[in-house]
Amino acid sequence: MKPDWCWICETRPTKRVRFSDYAKQPLAPDGTVMDGDDEGIAWFCADHLPAAIELLALPVGEAMRVLEERFGVQRDPSGKKLPTSPPVHWARRLWPF
Repeated sequence: MKPDWCWICETRPTKRVRFSDYAKQPLAPDGTVMDGDDEGIAWFCADHLPAAIELLALPVGEAMRVLEERFGVQRDPSGKKLPTSPPVHWARRLWPF
């Protein structure tokens, strides 16, 4: 499963958004969800959620490109996302008080 951190700013808490290419993972024989990422799903914080909801009709990859451009997310030459703000301490990700 994808981590439940905001795709844009990598903070928590977040809400899950299902885009047009959402495809639920097949179930294992015992009825649980099999390991792997859910295609067409991304997580967003309260600040970025409204912008993501505007793009629900798009496939997740296209929506991410639009959102990254809108919010100024930058990538290095290898495609890795560069931080837009100082890194959030791991404890603040787990307990965002």
